[in-house]
Amino acid sequence: EKIEAILKRSGNTTAEDLVVYGGIIRSDAKTNKIIRIRNMDSFPKKLMRMLDQDPNPSAITWLPHGRAFIIRDANKFINEVHGKYFRTNPTSLRNFQRKLNMWGFKRLTGTRDNGAYYHMLFLR
Repeated sequence: EKIEAILKRSGNTTAEDLVVYGGIIRSDAKTNKIIRIRNMDSFPKKLMRMLDQDPNPSAITWLPHGRAFIIRDANKFINEVHGKYFRTNPTSLRNFQRKLNMWGFKRLTGTRDNGAYYHMLFLR
């Protein structure tokens, strides 16, 4: 309602690509109503919030150097932590791992950080 009032007062301004309340909105050309397109709270942002705010390091935690994180207990992570930060509650860790892969995270193997997840831009 507030957005529509602002747009009406400002004349030719449209709501296209206007970021409000954590999401992108635009106006529908047919009905001239404002539509929310998607929430800007992306997977990496939610993952960062989960790692920084969750007090359960026995399930998921940053590694000491802060360049990777590790899931220490998959069952505890899925049952207790994941649902607090992500809408979809996966039945297994594979769904979460698939999402990590889609965003470019790599699982470390053969190193002292074996089993941890790393992305060059995802740092503590």
